[in-house]
Amino acid sequence: MKTKHLLLIVLVLAGIYAVIHFTDTNRNESTIPIENLEIDTATIQSIRFNPELMNKAELLIQREESGWTISHADKSYPADKSSVDILLRELGKLRISRMVGKNAESWPKYELTDEQVTPVLIQMEDNKTLKMNIGGFDFDQQTNQPLTYVRFNEDEKSYLVNGYLLGLFNRDLASYRNKTISKCDAEQITKVSFTYPGDSSFVLSKNNGYWFRNMQAIDSTACKTYINSLGNLNSPAIIEEDIDIQKLTLYYTLKIEGDSLETIEVKAYSGHPLYPLIVTSSMNDESIFKGDVSNIFVSPGKFDIP
Repeated sequence: MKTKHLLLIVLVLAGIYAVIHFTDTNRNESTIPIENLEIDTATIQSIRFNPELMNKAELLIQREESGWTISHADKSYPADKSSVDILLRELGKLRISRMVGKNAESWPKYELTDEQVTPVLIQMEDNKTLKMNIGGFDFDQQTNQPLTYVRFNEDEKSYLVNGYLLGLFNRDLASYRNKTISKCDAEQITKVSFTYPGDSSFVLSKNNGYWFRNMQAIDSTACKTYINSLGNLNSPAIIEEDIDIQKLTLYYTLKIEGDSLETIEVKAYSGHPLYPLIVTSSMNDESIFKGDVSNIFVSPGKFDIP
């Protein structure tokens, strides 16, 4: 009799262990339930998505100790903080408006077939994930606010959520990369040196609160406007391909100096067959830029007194 009781106890304990183990295993690799969906963006560790704009190639936004990064094709770059902040803010506001379809038959109507969707996988702490398949969009007829059709995880149901999600996830690599050319407290800038070809180089310097060009009086309003622009100078024109800067010719140099400021050097190179000028910045070693540089490397005449 004792043996039977002992065997029964062992079986009960084994059953309890199995239930606990099974529950813990599922908890360690679980998807976020979509009922009353609310994303805690502070727990997001990475976001993978496959934008149509890049022919469904994968982009990975990942949280690192040094900040957010954006990766593609085994290359990783510092991410643009403002772009990531906007993305996280919009995900934090994401709410389900209503269910619009119960099975796969409704997918084509809402652009939610496997071929049509933009897949997004959000990885959070504790190995929790949320998969979103982003389809078409619509507008709330009363508020005129954008709405998006989404499938979640492996569920066949179709939902309508607030916000225009394609505006966040159908974007290319450059749109999420760090676009900084110069960023500092413009009030602390005391000297800006322009090194140009020939004899057109000049220096802007601040003395007793007044700005001078080569120690000559200038248009203070024009100068302050330009100096303020150097406090937050960005460019979306990032060049994706690898370019050997050492093979190009240094054409322009801009040096920004000031009280308690780390010196910033912005350089423009010529000699590339595709780009008239290529710009680099000591503040952003991972990016090189193309395009119009007239707002950076200005002429000395810009500061003439009218």
